[in-house]
Amino acid sequence: MTNTVFKPIVYLLHGCPFCMKVRVFLLEARLLDQVDIRLVEQGSKEKCQITEKLAAHLPKVGFPTVELTPGQYMTESDEIIAWFAKGAAIDIATLPTFQDCVGGIFKDHISLCRENMRLQQQAV
Repeated sequence: MTNTVFKPIVYLLHGCPFCMKVRVFLLEARLLDQVDIRLVEQGSKEKCQITEKLAAHLPKVGFPTVELTPGQYMTESDEIIAWFAKGAAIDIATLPTFQDCVGGIFKDHISLCRENMRLQQQAV
């Protein structure tokens, strides 16, 4: 019998701004040692395998996704951050790097991503 404690598994897609937001939070909150990060590349075999695994549990697979406990998943970056912050009693307003990221780089990146998606939809 083992005394293995389940670590939440955080599935992140390289280059995804929502995944970056979760990753910056976990780093600055010093929670990286409490999770198992699975960072995958777009178009990789590993991403396909993870997407198939998650599809069995989620109506729509997206990144980031966290498996909080075996079989219990969460997919929205803000909800993921809130869940970890609450569990660790961390006020996200006290994390200056995270706040800079969310208010600056992330905000700009999201705006560019949304514009890119809009342009792609128009091109179809």
